[in-house]
Amino acid sequence: MRKTMLPTCLALLAMVALSAADLAKTDKDVPRFPGLKSDVEKDSYVPDPDPVALSAASYQEALTAARAQASPDPVSFEETVAIKNSNYFSEATPEEVFTWYQQKLEAKAGDFDATRLSPGKTTAALITDLNAYDEGKVFTNFPNAVDGPATFNDGALYKKILQGRKKTADGWIRGATIQWAAMQTDWSLTTITVSIQDRGFAQTGPKTASYKQRTEVMIGGTKTVLHTEQEMLASKCTAPGWLALGRVAAKLSGFDEGALRRMLRNLSDADALALAAVFAEPLSEKNILVPPSPGLKADFDTQTHMWKPGSPMNLVVLKSPQEQAAIVAFYEAKLGKKAVSDGKGSFIFVLKGTSAQTAEQGLMIMPRQPGMTDTTVIVMKARP
Repeated sequence: MRKTMLPTCLALLAMVALSAADLAKTDKDVPRFPGLKSDVEKDSYVPDPDPVALSAASYQEALTAARAQASPDPVSFEETVAIKNSNYFSEATPEEVFTWYQQKLEAKAGDFDATRLSPGKTTAALITDLNAYDEGKVFTNFPNAVDGPATFNDGALYKKILQGRKKTADGWIRGATIQWAAMQTDWSLTTITVSIQDRGFAQTGPKTASYKQRTEVMIGGTKTVLHTEQEMLASKCTAPGWLALGRVAAKLSGFDEGALRRMLRNLSDADALALAAVFAEPLSEKNILVPPSPGLKADFDTQTHMWKPGSPMNLVVLKSPQEQAAIVAFYEAKLGKKAVSDGKGSFIFVLKGTSAQTAEQGLMIMPRQPGMTDTTVIVMKARP
């Protein structure tokens, strides 16, 4: 899960109405200012790592199960999965380009919160950043250390050029950003950005500059999974295994967002289906290979650490309020065999096979860790 975050404006509480304009839902559909020319050398793209596609039926079925334990104040989180920027330039002035986009998108100043969008809907287009020229500064000659020790601000040139450009209500545009968000039908969130920058001024000497009208336009998008803790499971439930696990996990007290995210990394759909079968009904010899000892129950959170892709064994993690010695004694009586010490504090019962090292099925009772109130019991079964 890649960790680039959405702009902080997504976390703000201010809400806006849905846009009256017919806003694009992807960066490819954003209108292009007439005469824009592509600047492909500046394009950047981070590939999307296998985005999850959802059908409405799958989402609703899984969401109903996951919400069974939803808290009154669910935690939300963001996870960016793709970023793309396409760069262009225009020979029009920044004021012309900005005004065109402002009118075309019906953009207004403000910040937005997209957390309550429904699939297929967008927020309004908002001007989230506007940088106008400071006339009192740029109309004056002064060393420009920001751009390097040898550069110089040519105030006379700035004054001549800017006064020849049509001023907007916000001033002469140095840079501006317009953004809006669209919730896709797969419940991923696309934040679309149109950035406009004045690139006409250039330093030509220690105390001289030149101007060639050029406006840079960047059109990009950030695709992000944005869900509440309870909805994340549903957002991944696209196959039978995940749908089954979703129904089971929603009923378990150990189910939380951290456990789920680890599970998503480690489990294939087949593994999810197998694990759902384990937890779908009360523990018994049918699903954990041995009779459950007193107080034994599923440990869903620890389970997410133990089920590893490529491992030769499937591990079902359970927990018990009993001490290790009592659990070992219970199974020695039930199974009619002695437990084998692994030399590290754990005791193992070989259920199928000739030794603990080569067993196809086994039971491990681990020592209780300091500060813990439960003892971990692991059922081991070779993968088919």
